[in-house]
Amino acid sequence: MEPGRYILSRDTFSIGGDYTVVDHTGVTVLTVDGKLRFAATFAVLAPDGRELFTGKEHVLSLDRRFEFERDGVPYATVLRELTSDPGQSLGSASYRYVVTLRTGDRLETAGYLLTRWTIARGEETLARIESDGYVHTIDLVDGADGAFVMAVVMAVARLNPPSGLGSPAD
Repeated sequence: MEPGRYILSRDTFSIGGDYTVVDHTGVTVLTVDGKLRFAATFAVLAPDGRELFTGKEHVLSLDRRFEFERDGVPYATVLRELTSDPGQSLGSASYRYVVTLRTGDRLETAGYLLTRWTIARGEETLARIESDGYVHTIDLVDGADGAFVMAVVMAVARLNPPSGLGSPAD
């Protein structure tokens, strides 16, 4: 995927939590095929239907996480971590997500995950995301793996649903 703006939005008549990714001209560049199972599971597909990534939530583990595969091989793990934010109100939790790739590279999210946040590798920002919980606008920078960034956005959306709105898979 080229650098630029993409919109990841839920398909209107989706049962399993399907999403479509379109570029700034409205052309579909990826689809996300959500599955109805015990745990959140989805596949990121190229326009020709080729599977680029699969993601599966591990719901029975103590830590909330997603594991990704590419071509049937483990690729990365997204782990939700509790952070301490002095600006948070008493009793509310603040999270960040750490993505560890099989190569050892590490990506992190920063920002307010319900509205505006980033995915970065060290000091290098890979994507800027604006969200209302169901529609995500992603500004992808040069050099980022767009399909994987979309997979991470989906994992964060599943692990961090907007309060009071239910799960993005509903």
